[in-house]
Amino acid sequence: TAEVTLGGIDVDGLSSKTMEVKNQPGLFFIGEVVDVTGRPRCLVFGPHLELEPGTWRATALFELCQDAARRRISVQFGSYPDFSVEEAPLTRAGLHQIELDYTFLPHHFAEVRLVLVRAGFHGNVRFHGAFLRRLQPLDHSQIAAG
Repeated sequence: TAEVTLGGIDVDGLSSKTMEVKNQPGLFFIGEVVDVTGRPRCLVFGPHLELEPGTWRATALFELCQDAARRRISVQFGSYPDFSVEEAPLTRAGLHQIELDYTFLPHHFAEVRLVLVRAGFHGNVRFHGAFLRRLQPLDHSQIAAG
């Protein structure tokens, strides 16, 4: 089955190779719709970009239906296997925005994850996307320590 949605981001404004927003360098986009029925698992993951070293912020936008809002869902941002993690507020259906910061070293790949922590029996998550923005570059002492 498939679900069609209205609205969203204009794909003409994105690089088809990197999903970077063309008129805002350093801002990237990902998004999709997911059924939460099933075992605990990653519902959304990616984009696996090698970002410039430094501290980055991921802003994840997602919507939970009433059934999905009763499940433990976490947002993770980082480079496997190390992530910053925050759980969505339980029992609150609707649109959620969660921001996570992570400091990337050279040659580490960025990943945003939406994770179903416990099994779900019904419900949908509409992942509107994640925007990545560089907050500050990594200085040479941080690179040497990493």
